Amino acid sequence: MNIKIVYFAYLIPDKWSEIVKEQLDSLKKLSLYNDAANIYMTVISDNTELEKLKILLKESYSKVEIKNVFNNNLYEYPGLKTIYQIAEDDDDTILLYFHSKGMTSNQHETRQYLFKYTIENYMTYVNEFKNNKYLEVAGAIPHINGFIFFNFFLSRSSYIRNYCSRPEISDNRYIWEVWIGNEFSRKKEIITYSPIIKYDQVKEHHEVWSIHDKMVKNHYCHLLNTVYINPETIDIEYEDESPTEINSDTVLNNSVTKKSVKFNLDKPVISKPIRIDPSKIDQLSKPVRIDKKTVTNEPIKTVTKNVEITEQSNELNPYTIFEKFKNKNDIVIEIGASIGLNTYMLSKRFKKVVVLEDDKSNLERLESNIRKFCYKNISLCKKRLVQIKNDLNNDITLKEL
Repeated sequence: MNIKIVYFAYLIPDKWSEIVKEQLDSLKKLSLYNDAANIYMTVISDNTELEKLKILLKESYSKVEIKNVFNNNLYEYPGLKTIYQIAEDDDDTILLYFHSKGMTSNQHETRQYLFKYTIENYMTYVNEFKNNKYLEVAGAIPHINGFIFFNFFLSRSSYIRNYCSRPEISDNRYIWEVWIGNEFSRKKEIITYSPIIKYDQVKEHHEVWSIHDKMVKNHYCHLLNTVYINPETIDIEYEDESPTEINSDTVLNNSVTKKSVKFNLDKPVISKPIRIDPSKIDQLSKPVRIDKKTVTNEPIKTVTKNVEITEQSNELNPYTIFEKFKNKNDIVIEIGASIGLNTYMLSKRFKKVVVLEDDKSNLERLESNIRKFCYKNISLCKKRLVQIKNDLNNDITLKEL
């Protein structure tokens, strides 16, 4: 089955390189890198960063072709425009779309697990498309309206070509999150698949974050069936008097002279989770639970480079915290709301949301989003936290605020 890949990235100076290398390195390790008919990359970039990308691709990822470059931030419109263009010319292909999630939202862990459950296990999806001719869209968390949460998805080109509307530039960034679904499709009942929930679909946001949190905690690792890249032959040395071609079943015997031969692997290398013998479960080391009495406000070092956090809870995932405290607090304060990436989620969980944002480059978009999506329980405060402290003329703590 023919597969074509579209990778969309927003090249923010001094930030994009690490994320793009991470994703392309992960892709290159998979047999998908060789199996794919084409790998296209669509970007939002200025000329300086674009030249850096071209050098990187030439040196390390020669199979990746740049297709469509935009200078202005049009959200995910450029990537989906490329998907649509390919679908127009090809009616019998599986299209894989993913993007540089976390470039602005810093949701790096989410990006990595989306890659794991959408791309590393791509053969699970391909086999499902082969076995079910009615399957149209697939991804980790499908919605009842046919789109895939977080916009890492696979789709038949025939579905996009015959049913999806042509992407048009819009100020509403959120329409691209649902573009593959029935809101922009002439088909209202879309068949979706997920290796996690199979042919079920989610409807409520709490279902999404429940699956998301379980992915991050590796609750679904038994569903992964990753096929890594496997060269046709590998050079090895063994002791023998004459070179011989051997297969994986051959036993190398002792000899006099070292010779270089080709070692043919009969099957791809597949990583599978380790299965534990239930009878030996008591022998496993158990995690040490932190005694809440010993938790301090002193910063502790994490494995993340150059980052310090304050240990206040065993659950550091913000979405888990939002869900845990929803409806228990009348008011929640979002500090540094940017353009409102998490504001919608907060507005659904709390009676009142006070949004703090002082960056002028974000304020206009944030105010527009609040008006456009009728966030009636959101109040926007155009000040920094330190300014609020000064206004109150008091060394107020975050907890007291």
